[in-house]
Amino acid sequence: MTELAAVIGAQWKALSDGAKAPHEKAAAKDKARYEKEMEAYAKTKKAAADEEAAMAKYNEGVKAAAAMAFYEAHLAEEAAKAAAAADKGKKKAKKQEGAPKRPQSAYLLFAAEAREGVKAAHPDASVTEIMGLVAAEWKAAQVATSKKAKAAMARHVAAADADKARYETEMEAWKEAKAAEAAAAKAAEADAYAAAKGPALAAYAKAAADEAAAKEWKAATKKAAVEAKAEKAADRAAKAEKKATAIKRPQSAYMFYCAAHREAVKAELGAAAPVTAVVSELARRWKGVSDADRSPHVAAAEADKARYEAAKADAAKAASC
Repeated sequence: MTELAAVIGAQWKALSDGAKAPHEKAAAKDKARYEKEMEAYAKTKKAAADEEAAMAKYNEGVKAAAAMAFYEAHLAEEAAKAAAAADKGKKKAKKQEGAPKRPQSAYLLFAAEAREGVKAAHPDASVTEIMGLVAAEWKAAQVATSKKAKAAMARHVAAADADKARYETEMEAWKEAKAAEAAAAKAAEADAYAAAKGPALAAYAKAAADEAAAKEWKAATKKAAVEAKAEKAADRAAKAEKKATAIKRPQSAYMFYCAAHREAVKAELGAAAPVTAVVSELARRWKGVSDADRSPHVAAAEADKARYEAAKADAAKAASC
């Protein structure tokens, strides 16, 4: 084979450029064919690699999703168990201040121990992915048959039982302390009530007495006002009766003259004339009246005086009976 290649090589060297030209042209064409096919192959290879990477990522995602689903299902199961044990299906009460820390399950203890190792093995994994991987390890540990795995599982279960016992002991003590605290608060409230009861009753009694005194004063004031009003009414009635039954005093001759001439004087002076002007004019005219013109008025005055004296005598006689 080597000798044949040497002979062919010697013959190729002996060929002229014209003789080599067809072969060189064919070689160039084949080279172009190769480069084209190589480019297509490279693209196909890259696509295959991309597809392989995508499938690997997809498979990892499926595994992570499955692990996460298992983890969430486990958490839901643990929560349901805790809720059922706490209040038989009712909503768990919020943790009260100062209450003991709730016990951890075997899974949570396992997760706390395994988390750092998983994080170290998968430094680029997210928190969710780490949780899924821990859940997957827990699932595998539950079905593992090796002595080491069984011992580890028994250790977590024992630790969970111990933590549960710790919680129950602390919870019992906490409940007793809360009951004692409530009893002390109730006793203090009762003492405070008893201490305030006496002054409060005294203040109430004083307020009641003050209110009664105020009502009594108001009633007395109202009664006095009613009596004063009645007294005034009686006084007015007496005065009215006295006035109605009183003997009218006799009028003078001048008064009879004024009564007879007042309207005429008012007409002469005009409607706008004041009363004082009318009275002054009557007085002026009375002074100028002759005795003859005065005589009717004097007679009327004397008759009125006689009437007054007679009525007065009758009243005195009636009073003496």
